[in-house]
Amino acid sequence: MTHLDFINTMYKFGFSIGRKLAPTKEKYIEAFPTHEVFFNACIKVVDGNSVFWWEGDIDISREFAMLKEVAKYIKHDLILCDELEKDILPITVEET
Repeated sequence: MTHLDFINTMYKFGFSIGRKLAPTKEKYIEAFPTHEVFFNACIKVVDGNSVFWWEGDIDISREFAMLKEVAKYIKHDLILCDELEKDILPITVEET
């Protein structure tokens, strides 16, 4: 897998690079006050000695299941980080 393959896969699943959920964070939080959201998130994939990444806003409450599908599709765990990499959420490939 290459970085471009990962970006294309994210796009295929509806995650365009650099995407914004709303014009401002405040507007999105106002519209969805109970949702857990990482604004300016980074999703990383470690593949051997390579690290691939994607950046953009993620509504974890609405999109976690889709991120699990991405991990399953590429057969690699994902690491979801907030913009400060303070909060980290691993997304693992489930064994089938």
